[in-house]
Amino acid sequence: MIITSKSYAKINIFLNVLNKRDDGFHNIETLFSKIDLYDLLVAQRADEFSITVNDESIPTGESNIIYKVYNTLQKKLNINLPGVKVKLIKNIPSGAGLGGGSSNAATFLNILDELFSLNLTLDLKLSILSQVGSDTCFFLYDKPMIGKGRGEILDDAPGLPFMYILLVKPNIFVSTAEIYQNLKLKLTFNKEVFRMRHILSLQDVLKIMNNDLENVAISRYRLLQTVKEEIINSGALKAMLSGSGATVFGIFNSSSLLDKAYNYFRNRYPDYFIYRTNNI
Repeated sequence: MIITSKSYAKINIFLNVLNKRDDGFHNIETLFSKIDLYDLLVAQRADEFSITVNDESIPTGESNIIYKVYNTLQKKLNINLPGVKVKLIKNIPSGAGLGGGSSNAATFLNILDELFSLNLTLDLKLSILSQVGSDTCFFLYDKPMIGKGRGEILDDAPGLPFMYILLVKPNIFVSTAEIYQNLKLKLTFNKEVFRMRHILSLQDVLKIMNNDLENVAISRYRLLQTVKEEIINSGALKAMLSGSGATVFGIFNSSSLLDKAYNYFRNRYPDYFIYRTNNI
């Protein structure tokens, strides 16, 4: 049996950093939303475990998050699984703040569940993924979710309106650890966060868009500010960094404006990652 699954990217509609934890991580509050950009995972049983990727910059050994899921699952269940041959076709850029690796982890866990008929419960999947990465758990869901803790504590979020979205990622790699290390926390109370369950319109979304990591990322990579300004000047209602970067996304209110902005960036920056999409 060969299983092929889509592994979707995400954006953060808002990302508020609350405080630093004793374990070195940070407590956050965020609104995750999947977007129509995805990697493909193709897997089948094999004599050994192996990963091939169409991106040579991605490691294929035990440091790969897919490999970590395979090992963590076996330890959690105290079993020895047969080998798996995994082919990863990357479309989501790395170091982009789009959750590509985390999405791959959750998608692969679902593949293992099906491939070996494990009948894993949702709680068990969440437990495994929380050991592998901070925001991996969200990708088990096919709807927007509010993430807390390290991003692994999830609550239902309201349905979001359809959004035309432009992604622009310059040729830079932003380290999440570096951004958090240079974050200076402010004790602020964001009232908008607590209006989450009343989001009904695009205007509501625009009001709560916020990313506490954005200023840090921009201060270290000034190019991100230029990209943000150009997206807004291209007709976006609002533009913001996703996660810790390096992707800036803009929200548009029509497909024609989105197409116009897409063409502008493709012509001006042919070596950037430019993608037009929507939330799902």
